[in-house]
Amino acid sequence: MLDDHARRNRLLSDLQAYLDEALGIDLRPTPCQHRPLPTYLAHAFDLKCGTILNRDCVFALDRGHEKLTPSAIDKRFQRLRAALAGQQPIFVAPAMTSRERKRLVERRIPFVAPFAQLYLPPLGIDFHDRLRPREVWREPRKGHEPFTPATQVVLLWLLQERRSAKMHITQLAMTLRYSQMSISRALRDLEAADLVERPAKGQKRPAKLVHGRLETWRQAQPLLQSPVRTRYATSQRNLPGALLAGIPALAAMSNIAAPRQPTVALSSKIWKKFKADAPVEPLAPGGIVEPDQMIVETWTYAPDKLSPGPTVDVLSLYLSLRDDQDERVEVALEEAMGTLKW
Repeated sequence: MLDDHARRNRLLSDLQAYLDEALGIDLRPTPCQHRPLPTYLAHAFDLKCGTILNRDCVFALDRGHEKLTPSAIDKRFQRLRAALAGQQPIFVAPAMTSRERKRLVERRIPFVAPFAQLYLPPLGIDFHDRLRPREVWREPRKGHEPFTPATQVVLLWLLQERRSAKMHITQLAMTLRYSQMSISRALRDLEAADLVERPAKGQKRPAKLVHGRLETWRQAQPLLQSPVRTRYATSQRNLPGALLAGIPALAAMSNIAAPRQPTVALSSKIWKKFKADAPVEPLAPGGIVEPDQMIVETWTYAPDKLSPGPTVDVLSLYLSLRDDQDERVEVALEEAMGTLKW
């Protein structure tokens, strides 16, 4: 497995080779001269300066410490432009899903995904790969559907559990309260994504992660979904089994201020038992919550499968908030994720 320094060198080498093959450009990148960046920007990008078609460019190489959404990239680039005296940064990442590339194009964010796409609107360039196949970092299970809730739970549990490096179907079924058949299907999905491996033969066939935890988390991003199915506004009350979620849970893990209204998470099945006990209103994104109300998130899986409480687990919380466009939330998520010992 490549370390961070080797990854950046590999990405820079792929960038140079791709520009040479696609545009005949001999890129000779150098470290950029700029004033010190805020910590969260320096943590996200390794900056290199170079020239394309007689235009000075700043390449922001993804350091890979976190999964950046197009929205997060857009906001960070606004800060980068200020730090770089107005120069336009170009995002460079080893692998992106087609959906991610599409969203970057919609936001007109210049980017290079080596041997996949070169999108530089200031230079009038939108080049899709028509070159020969090449060994590059590929997104897992390209073209497949996102993981099922059960598969996602198994992976998140393996990423956060440290009692055992290897787990059997029976142990996982008992711990996560799924049938052995559901666990077996989940492990097959994870094997197909090259995230988990098991011996080819044997009665028990224990499962273990193929890569380190952080690398597995990064590779799995395109296949993971927010666990939140629906949000409701309802009167504040005690809901047995509910775990603190949303911004209140994030406030418990970071320095972001907690809102007055609590947010809790329940499985959709459990929520049905309480739904009829008080007035309930579906809550649209950006909807207003009254001071005497609370937010209830119904999840595609029971949040207590991954956390005993009082908050939901940090990885599920990240997935539930990763598309939030509030910069304070993005910074707080980085802080919360920093508590994990990968």
